[in-house]
Amino acid sequence: MSVLSLRNLWKKSETFQLKDISFSVYEREWLLISGPVGQGKEVLQQIILGFDTDWDGEVLLYGENIRNSPPLTERIAFIPTSIIDENKPQTVYDYLALPLRLLGLTEEIIAVEIQKVSTKYSFFNHFDKLIKDLPFREKVFVSFLRVLLKKPCLLVIEEPFYELPDSKRRQIVEVIKEFYHHWEVCPVVIFSSYINEWLPYTHRVAIIEKQKLLQIGQPNSLIKDPKSLFVARYILSENFTLLKGTLENNYFTTKGFSCSLSQDLIGAGKFYEGQDVVIGIHASSFQVHEGSGTSPDVLFKVPVHLVKEGENFDKLYSNIGIQPLVAHVKKSGKMNEGDEVKLGISFKDLYFFDGHTEKRLM
Repeated sequence: MSVLSLRNLWKKSETFQLKDISFSVYEREWLLISGPVGQGKEVLQQIILGFDTDWDGEVLLYGENIRNSPPLTERIAFIPTSIIDENKPQTVYDYLALPLRLLGLTEEIIAVEIQKVSTKYSFFNHFDKLIKDLPFREKVFVSFLRVLLKKPCLLVIEEPFYELPDSKRRQIVEVIKEFYHHWEVCPVVIFSSYINEWLPYTHRVAIIEKQKLLQIGQPNSLIKDPKSLFVARYILSENFTLLKGTLENNYFTTKGFSCSLSQDLIGAGKFYEGQDVVIGIHASSFQVHEGSGTSPDVLFKVPVHLVKEGENFDKLYSNIGIQPLVAHVKKSGKMNEGDEVKLGISFKDLYFFDGHTEKRLM
């Protein structure tokens, strides 16, 4: 069942800030909304939280439009970048109890609720400590405990936390990891440009660029089937090689590399002679070819620039012409910088993009 639904959401001031955004958030799922800073995420977050009311379209919470019933947004919990005001001279207990007191609950019921939640999720018992005296990691824990006590229908986590140093961001991720595996409360929407930091803790990913929703789906579906060059670059980062070239006489040609393409790939009007295209290749699609067995569909030599050892594979950095390449290859003896290796790939592992429209063609 969908908890939050956005339908044909537009926002324009002097220029478009959102363009026809539509998607739903379902019960108990964790959705990551990612993309470059300043290209739509921040505006979308403000609309969902009810801070921005100047937009067109529909934002539905349990099927009811928040524009027609603004108090609905009070059921959405929000964890901001600041986490907790570090200078507040307030005990942990009072901080947790405040939203329950505002609901008019008795102190006896409040004490039971706080003990129940803290025992289930963290065994946190330092209720008499001042918030400002807590270590940062415990502050993050306490902020999540307060969300749980409010029993919201949706939790929004703000752009994680690009103003914070790496050490604090890592602690936030560690805390969220603990909650993620036991979360039974409500869906969670995370807004972040740090996509790789959050992929392990999300069920789906929505990628926004230039005020438009490019693609939404499970992380693996975006990795296996990116719908645009931007999505491929963004979600796979350095684990995806992109080779720009031209189609000439059934060949894909770029500086330092050329390969013949089958008629099936070129047929059906998808490509034309002289067309600029981009071939995308997952790092895991490469294999070292040592001259024995069946040759792969595409075979070429590359110089080894750098090798990083992984658990079951080596990460090989090289180039084709002047274009960078990264490959994950099974360990098969020592490779050294300056060596030349033969790499092979299968046609089925090639992704073709039109170089002008950035549209996935296969």
